[in-house]
Amino acid sequence: MIYFFNNFNNIIINLFFLLLFFVFIFILFIIFLSLYFTKKLLKDKKYSVYYTIKDGLNKGEFGEELLSSPKIHFFFKKNKSKKIYGQIFIGDFDKIIFFYHGVTWTLYGMYKYILPFIKNNWTCILIDSKAHGLTYGDFPSYGFYEKYDFKCIVDYFISIFTKLILKGQGIKNEERKIEANKGNRIINEFSFKNFKKFKIFKNFYKYFEKDLFIDNINEVKFLDLILKEYKNINLNENKEDIEEKNENAKEKKILFGLFGESMGAAIVSQTVDILENKPDFVILNSTFSSLSILSKNILLNTIKNKFISNFVYIFSRIFIKILARFDIEDVNPIEYILKIDLPVMLIHSKNDPLIPFDMAYEIYKRKLEKMKIFEKEKIEKKKIFLEIFDCNEHAREIYSDEEKYWDSIFSFISIYYKS
Repeated sequence: MIYFFNNFNNIIINLFFLLLFFVFIFILFIIFLSLYFTKKLLKDKKYSVYYTIKDGLNKGEFGEELLSSPKIHFFFKKNKSKKIYGQIFIGDFDKIIFFYHGVTWTLYGMYKYILPFIKNNWTCILIDSKAHGLTYGDFPSYGFYEKYDFKCIVDYFISIFTKLILKGQGIKNEERKIEANKGNRIINEFSFKNFKKFKIFKNFYKYFEKDLFIDNINEVKFLDLILKEYKNINLNENKEDIEEKNENAKEKKILFGLFGESMGAAIVSQTVDILENKPDFVILNSTFSSLSILSKNILLNTIKNKFISNFVYIFSRIFIKILARFDIEDVNPIEYILKIDLPVMLIHSKNDPLIPFDMAYEIYKRKLEKMKIFEKEKIEKKKIFLEIFDCNEHAREIYSDEEKYWDSIFSFISIYYKS
């Protein structure tokens, strides 16, 4: 009898250790999957500036003519160690649109959207997002931190262009000529030669010879650059004259909008509410409504087991908090979109393989419900629009029906404003 109990105890102990072993293996498996997902979300392969330019040219997203068009490259110094890189295609001072690209890419991913705006003489401003391209940072936060970077950029340039249009000066298409003047002390530092220190552009120098380059952009530098480069602006007026004239002049409104793609659309959504200068319209191409819901959806579709995917999500959330210092459950663009009272256009594909169409539709329906307006109401009243495309790729709606794409965008803008 004693022998039987001893054997039984040994079996129980062995089963216990075996259970512990399997639990240990399961936890290791969960940790491995969580680290992998964390890496994909935070530090997935980010493509270089060189690659994104080359890829855009090879795929025909933009041509050499657009790439070599005169523009201003700038670095905006947020603080001692944080610089945001961007580009400006100068058009009219009173029509401005800001572009924000998607995850893993650079601002060159937004080149496919800017040409129609340039042809309509809009000033186009593009930036590299945090931890992408030439902008500072190690990890993206999908808007948790980026919205403050974007706010700085938007408010900064709207303030400057407001001062410029109050001088009553616009730039006609034929006058859109920017040329580095090496003999002018004001723009010596903006010369093409100075930009050659960025070796990543070495294979594309020929496209940037007409461009200007501003490191540590500030109001004085930018105003001096614009005032010197465009002959139709009165150079005798100094900053004080402008401010005095502003007080006596009738208020002039800048028409400006924000255009984001994928992660960039989510960041744009989260930025609007904190801007000092509110945009006139927002265009969101392939946005998500909630990063936590999107993450759970991706995990479930990948792992095919809800129990395991929930565990992976919990561990990933912890790792992301430790590494990137933000909580993915705090990134909810839908909450910001519901707050804003301005025209919003959602563009999404029914068959988007990454961000489900249901997310865009949820934003659309909840916005309508909050405004207590039904789809049959007058189009001018609802201020939220959803343009649906039939496309099997993420954020490629523009290529499924380019004519419809641009007709819908400019029709949307023209409902409220004459472009």
